Amino acid sequence: YQMKNSGIVKYSDDDGKTWNRLFVIDTWDDQKIDSRKHIVCSDYELKVDPSTNVLYVSYTVRPNANGVLPMDTQTWMFTISNPDAEVVSEETLEVSEHWNTGLGYVRNGFTILKNGEFIIVPNETKQSAKNAVYISKDKGKTWNEVGSIYIPQATWHDEPVVIEKQDGSLWCLTCSNTGYLTESFSYV
Repeated sequence: YQMKNSGIVKYSDDDGKTWNRLFVIDTWDDQKIDSRKHIVCSDYELKVDPSTNVLYVSYTVRPNANGVLPMDTQTWMFTISNPDAEVVSEETLEVSEHWNTGLGYVRNGFTILKNGEFIIVPNETKQSAKNAVYISKDKGKTWNEVGSIYIPQATWHDEPVVIEKQDGSLWCLTCSNTGYLTESFSYV
């Protein structure tokens, strides 16, 4: 197997008034990824940390399993420390090493909370009304399970996303086996 796929990115940080030049997220050259087993990279997510202006990029790496979600899917991250630089060549951007988050399959990336912590809810592939919630206090390098979302009418969760509300409470939206968008809340 060969994993020769890359993400093509163009982004705006001024509500779509202007766009940066196109650049490619090349996952093929990363020697830490076992290309004999993992051949599909997808679900790229980009988030800018407002306190540092560092761009965080996450993506999933998974084996080709003919539409079946394999248990050895991985989520990887890297940073671009100068995302506002004019992209004229590959060397223009200051890109970090890629690292494995250890979180499995994450489709909607993470949320940067007002306190600077990152929060993420990976996809749940087993039959359960609960789904683990993880927090990173070191900008995505390590993650600790801090609780779970609980949606009693749902037995699996796909593409969960966490939103921090104005009052500091958290709102999680997820697709589920119910056929509807379901939600779970934290309380301040």
